[in-house]
Amino acid sequence: MRVEAHRKSLFSWNCSLRMGDRVCGEMEFAWMGRGGSIIVCGNDFDVSSQGLFSGAWHLLQHGKLLASANKATFR
Repeated sequence: MRVEAHRKSLFSWNCSLRMGDRVCGEMEFAWMGRGGSIIVCGNDFDVSSQGLFSGAWHLLQHGKLLASANKATFR
């Protein structure tokens, strides 16, 4: 079964995560800045960017780096 993100409102970046009809988590993003949190099945994760103009992102849990990604650029 796949997880789908549904915006909490039309003008919000925050989302609820759903598997079918069941809410299994949420994503909340900082209003100003480039980061936020993801909560899935009671597990908290932090998401952060490595700078305003950087395409590098990190996923952390309890300060431990779990994954990193780079935003693709279009030329």
